[in-house]
Formats: sequence, C-alpha cells, structure tokens
Amino acid sequence: MRRIRYRLIRYLCVAGVCAFGQGAASPSALASDRSASGPRELQFVYVAANTGGSSGGHSVLRVGDDVYHYQAESDLLLLLRREPWSYFHRRYRLLDNRGMKLLRLDVSADTRDSIEARLVRLLVVQDTHIDRLQSLECETQWLSSLAGDGPPPSLPGTGLFDPEIRDAPGAARLQRLVAETFGPEFLAREIARLTDALRASAMEVSDPGTVPPAPGQFPVVGEIASERLQERLMLREALRSLSEGRALAADALVVPDGPGLSPRERAQLERFSAHLESAVVRLLRSPRPGRGAPLLLALARCQSVRRSLDAGQWLLLDASPPGAVTVFDEDEVRRHRDLLEALTAQAGEAWAHTRESMPPEETFGEANYARFEESASRYAELRKAVTEGVALRGLGPGPLVPSREGRVAAPEMQVDPVLLENARALSRQHRDWYAKAVRRIYGYDLIRHNCTTELLRAIRSAFPDEAAAIAALGGAIDPAEGGDFIPGEVYRRIQERWAVTGHLELPSHRKGKVASLAAAAPRDFVRLRESNTLTATVYPGSVDDDAFLFFADGKRVLRPFQGIANLGYGLAHSAAGAVALPADGGRRTWAGLRGVFYSFPELVGISIRKGRYDILPADTQEDLAAESDNAVVSLTPQDR
Repeated sequence: MRRIRYRLIRYLCVAGVCAFGQGAASPSALASDRSASGPRELQFVYVAANTGGSSGGHSVLRVGDDVYHYQAESDLLLLLRREPWSYFHRRYRLLDNRGMKLLRLDVSADTRDSIEARLVRLLVVQDTHIDRLQSLECETQWLSSLAGDGPPPSLPGTGLFDPEIRDAPGAARLQRLVAETFGPEFLAREIARLTDALRASAMEVSDPGTVPPAPGQFPVVGEIASERLQERLMLREALRSLSEGRALAADALVVPDGPGLSPRERAQLERFSAHLESAVVRLLRSPRPGRGAPLLLALARCQSVRRSLDAGQWLLLDASPPGAVTVFDEDEVRRHRDLLEALTAQAGEAWAHTRESMPPEETFGEANYARFEESASRYAELRKAVTEGVALRGLGPGPLVPSREGRVAAPEMQVDPVLLENARALSRQHRDWYAKAVRRIYGYDLIRHNCTTELLRAIRSAFPDEAAAIAALGGAIDPAEGGDFIPGEVYRRIQERWAVTGHLELPSHRKGKVASLAAAAPRDFVRLRESNTLTATVYPGSVDDDAFLFFADGKRVLRPFQGIANLGYGLAHSAAGAVALPADGGRRTWAGLRGVFYSFPELVGISIRKGRYDILPADTQEDLAAESDNAVVSLTPQDR
C-alpha cells in the first residue's frame, strides 16, 4: 500500500509539471471533444487496468471539460474528485498508459444538468464532512497541547513568517498605511481583543450533535469551536506579524533560475505591490470571518514583491502544499538523475513560458501572480533535488497556493486541570464518533464501495426514483447486482441498457504510437519490434516497472504464451536480484516478484500490466494528433 500511494503521488507530481508547462488542452483531448459532437456532452468513460492503483480498471463520468470519479485515498476513504479532462487524460492515458473507452450518452440537457448538479452537491457535502472531521481532530490536539501533552495543531499560513526576525522589507511602509487608515492603536487593540477571546474560549468543546453525517446531506450542527479557534489564532498571528514587522521565514521563498526582472516585469510588480497594500487594508476593515489565512498570504506576498524589486530578480513564495510527501529519497534521486534532469528541464521551460506570457499591466492580478508562484515552486523543487541531491517531494496537481504551516502556542492563561481533562475526554469522544460515521459513509470496499458502485449510486441519486432514472437514462443498472462492481462489466452493461449514441476508443499512449509507426513502415516488423521491452523504441521503461518482457495487451490468443515468457523472465530477474541483494537493497528481487505476480492473469488471457511513462517526450503533442486518428468509433463493444 505504501509503495502504491507513493507511486500515485509521483505520477501526480510529473503530470502536474507536464500539464502546467504544455497548456490545458491536448490535441487528443480536443479530438475526443470533436468526435463527441459537443463540449457539454455526458460520457461514461472506462479506463483500462494497469498495475498500481485501479488495477481492475476505472469508471469515470465526463461532463464537458470536467471529469468526476471516485478515488481510494491513502487512509482507505473513497472520495469523489473533480478534475479537468485535460489533466485526467494526461495522467491516465499518457503517463499511466491506459486505453480509454467513452460512451456518448443520449440524454437531455436537463438530465445532464441534474446529474452534474447532484455530483457537485455530493462533492461539496463530502468536503464539508471531511473538513468537519479535521476540525474535531484539531480541537482534540489543541486541548492536548494546553495540557502539555503535545504540540498545538498546525495552522496554514502561520509558517510563512519568522517571529524572531523583525524589521522586514516593506513592513514600516505597511505599518504607516495601517496607522493612517485605522489609527495608531488599531493593531495593539485588535491583538488584545483576540487574545482575550482566545483565553475565554480555550477549553470550548464542540457538540457535533446526535445526528450522524449522511451521504449528500450537510451537517446539522453549524460551526465547530475549533474553527473559530483556528481563525482567531491565524488572524492574531497576522496582526502580530504586521505589528512586529516580522520577516519571511528563511525557507519560505524560492528563487527560480533565469534572467533578472525585465523593465516590464518591474512595472508589473510595482503596480501589484500597490494592489496588495490595498488588499491588506480591505481585509483589516472587513468584518467577515475567515480573514486570517488571506491576510497572512497578502502580507507575505507584500514582502516577496518588495524583495523581488530590491534584488532585481524573481523571489516568490514557496507554494509547496503542507505535508508534501517524499517521492524520491536521496538514493533514488541519485539513481534516477537522468529522469529528474529531464523533468527539471520541462519545469524550467514552463517557468520561462510563464514569464513570456505575462498579461498586460492593467490585467495582471492575484490569479496571474499565483501562477508565477506555482510554476516557480515546481521548478525550484526539481532543480534543488538535481543540484543538491536532496529528496524530491511530490507537489501534486495544481493549483498550488502558498500555505506554509506553523504551530501557534496559546496565550498565557490559567486552566483548571480537572476541567481540562474532562474537556479532552469529551472532545476525543466526539471526534471518534464522527470519524466512525465518516468511515461508514466513505470507507472503501473492493466489492461494495468502489469507484464504480459509488459512481452508479451518485448518478442514480440525481433522480427521485428508479422509474425516473430509467426514463432519463434509458435503462437501469443496480450496484447491488452481480458484477456491477467491475468497471469493464459495468461499461458493457451501460452500452447494452442505457441510451448510447456512440462509442469512442482512445488507445493507450504506447499503442497509439505503435499504430502511428506501423502506418508509415512495414506493419508486422514494427509490431514485432515494439511488442517487447528489449527492442521497443516507443517505450523507454519506467523507474517503477516490474520485470516483464512482452506487452500482453494485444491479441488475446497470444497472451497466455506472452504470460509464460513474462513469468519466466520475472523468476530469472528475482534470482539475479538475490545475488545483487546486498548492493541494491532488494530492488531487483522485488521487481522480479511483482513481474511474476502480474504474469499470472496473462496466463488466462487477462492483461493488467501496460507499462508506464515517467516523462512525456518533447514531440508528444504532435504524436497525440496522430494517435487521435486511430480512435475507433462504433456502436458496439469491441475487443481490442
């Protein structure tokens, strides 16, 4: 499970770099849109199996340019996700090398909109449930810290500043602006007010109610005490950072490689600096809750912009997400240096493109500046791993917003030990009750609650009853029916039972490239050469590949023979790895054993393993246009 999770994050990291650098829409994605006859169509998508995550295939619903699907997270919660089609296509079909089959559903615009509205509601409700659970966990951790039994919870944005370093660049200018606007005592008065509020509510315990969370239903109880607590702490830290002139933390900035600020960039930053100062004043004046995080970010950006202008080069906030997981340790960075150098070059090109595409001065705003932060952070993370040999973290897909976490201690206060211990016990009880209810709703189960069953249930819940669903979709599919938890089986049943106007097949990245080569050269020779990992020219291999010889994703009649060869190859690889065990730490042996494991399904004609791409070549965009021409459109299932 640990390796699968890290592998997924690694591909998210690579996909994020590539998607950011090469634009939002690939030719293949646009081709599938053209073939589908409209950008707002409803499509059911079956994604072929591959090793790692979703090894039994994957079920997805596409609505226009958005994709909705369920993913099993690392804590074994099955959560609904919405992603742009372009990113999903790049991640699954190109990097993950999975073929796709899309069914065009013949439904009315009202039906399509009803299904999408239901999915959006489910997504918002789900995130509310998860946020509520995290708030209850934060409350428990806060009370433990008051008892001296652990650190306080981490809060986003509070790690951007170093409380030990004062008189930051631009701080005096902002302090004067605030004093002129609100009066010289404003900051001290607001800090004192928040400190008193924190002392008064330090041991508050939320009551999440007696009604457990339910699918598609917002929580009955409103705000949790720790949500108010977090907001007061973040707002107080922002005001203290402004009042004391705190400087940015030493590691809060990234310095992307490249030429210094151009005159145009300098003019843009001067204008943006004034905009940020106005934003700080607006946030200080606003009575709305939730000001702490945006105020911390605005203050940090004020400093980064002023420092960029003073240094004459781009200095941007590190947008790495909190808790970013290491995907290449120091040893792996050394072993896969060539791959990382190629990824670094791509990220460097993306950063250069971001600078070149800076919008006109009058339209440059926070969204544009956030794009600079994201691009620079991706580039800096990869460049640091390559140049310094340090571990590489997976930043995941965008958008990324600077939110460096820190721990904020409670103000000095007197607490009753007995009352505090009672509060801790009650808080843990509430948290555990809510966590159990959340796991009951969103817990992953291979057969009863997987990506396919939950997607079918979500679609069905968009209609008042079964009869309405059948009338709108043309037929019914019951997740409780035998086989309706298997993505490929559900795809076939939807094609048979629902109203379908067409079928679009997109080959995997490797198979599409092979087909393109075979169209311009002796076909049999090309297919033979590309059928194995030893002579293939379109498949460079992945750092995570298990040991296999043949791609058993072609004709079904050949798969058992290819499986036999792959089984023997995996066994031989394992044996050779046993000799090299002291030198490689068992990597070769483990790759051989995985190769053996995934060869067994091939013996009975089932292809799971397809191989993966760690990086997409520079000519991928041109190749995609040719690959899309090999898409098969029909009205009946085809065994490819």
